[in-house]
Amino acid sequence: GAMQIGYFVAWLIAGEKMNVDRESLDYGKVIKTPQKTVKFSLEENIVFDVETLMKRGHELPMNSVIIYDEGREGLDAKSTMMNINRTLETFFQECGVYNHFIIIVLPDFFSLNKNFATARSNFLINTYVDEKYNRGFMAFYNERKKELLYEFGRRKLGSFARYGATNPNFRGRFTKWLPFSKTEYDNLKRNALRRKRLSRTDIRISKQRDILIYLYKKAKDLNSKELSDEINEEFGVRIGRDVIKKAGANAVALKETKKYLEEEEE
Repeated sequence: GAMQIGYFVAWLIAGEKMNVDRESLDYGKVIKTPQKTVKFSLEENIVFDVETLMKRGHELPMNSVIIYDEGREGLDAKSTMMNINRTLETFFQECGVYNHFIIIVLPDFFSLNKNFATARSNFLINTYVDEKYNRGFMAFYNERKKELLYEFGRRKLGSFARYGATNPNFRGRFTKWLPFSKTEYDNLKRNALRRKRLSRTDIRISKQRDILIYLYKKAKDLNSKELSDEINEEFGVRIGRDVIKKAGANAVALKETKKYLEEEEE
């Protein structure tokens, strides 16, 4: 669905015009085909992480279409979603001047920051399967409808209750047509998720190191220089004082994040 929307918007930007008069017998027919090249490619316009989103936001020409497909990888953790919301905030602050058309693909609309879910987005399309698990069905919510959905739905439990909290403007179904090869898209996403998993492993190890340094320094009541000297004497490895200070600051930040999440749950 996102790829169809993205290509269609890029088609419009390239100069295409179609009949949008619902009363006309020619409704939906193309009036003018694009005179410019439709600038929408699998490699350039679809990203799978916030770092690449930031990069493409600065690199692509103004009025480009970018699909940010976060998928389901790693979005169960509240702290992860907090980081994504912060990064999106930075992206829109830095790249808003480029007037890009951004499509964000997420498993849960209600995990978005309220600012993005309501005031800073134009519409919501919720895709779902029918009773027989046929895919491609969708419900469209305009600016007002999605705001009501967010306000009423987030108070309910379960996806069915949440997305049923407000009636959509209309329902429809996406076709099976794709502007790219599905195999190429799946391979690109699979590789992106593999890189993300490797990156998460490095991040997890760094967090564990920071926590251990913080706890050891605290238990032994050593300053950064003393701890650096002790590690060097014991293991023959020099960890600089600046690294130890940074590790301590990171560990304290993790404690503050944990406390914040616990307060949010209350």
